[in-house]
Amino acid sequence: MSENVLVTGGSGFLGSKIALKLLYSGHKVSLLLRPGSKLTRLGKHLSDFNVGYTSTFREIQDFVSNTHPTVIIHTAGSYGRNGETALEIYDANYRFGLEVMQALASVDRPVSFINTGTSLDSMVNLYALTKRHFSQFGHMFVTLSAVKMRFINVELQHMYGPGDAPTKFTTHVVQ
Repeated sequence: MSENVLVTGGSGFLGSKIALKLLYSGHKVSLLLRPGSKLTRLGKHLSDFNVGYTSTFREIQDFVSNTHPTVIIHTAGSYGRNGETALEIYDANYRFGLEVMQALASVDRPVSFINTGTSLDSMVNLYALTKRHFSQFGHMFVTLSAVKMRFINVELQHMYGPGDAPTKFTTHVVQ
């Protein structure tokens, strides 16, 4: 059965791999991205995706409303490895996901929200702290709101593979 899937962070290592796998499996895939996101990892398949660049809550709300997702896979994030400020890390790892969840208030059918969290202790760095807090918020949001949503948090370990960023630990060690 084909699903209508919205992927956040589709320009990143994990998000692009998931988006391509979903596309190859016959699903309709929309990508919700921040301005400035580079989609080189999607290569020749870029035109096969419905892409939305958003920077305001209203734009996020409109994109979610227009794409009618049945599943959202939230892979957007910031590790802080490129000089991002604490506020930029917070916005990427917490606020952006919150805005997507809030935009689901206008959706009148159940949606599965799959969050890519972290297995890191929250006190390791700002990335881990904001990802952990968003996971806690997601579970609470579903419990307390009227939004028809199932929140699934996947705690990821370290990932590595072809096309990964040279700033990541494993890539650095291999090089």
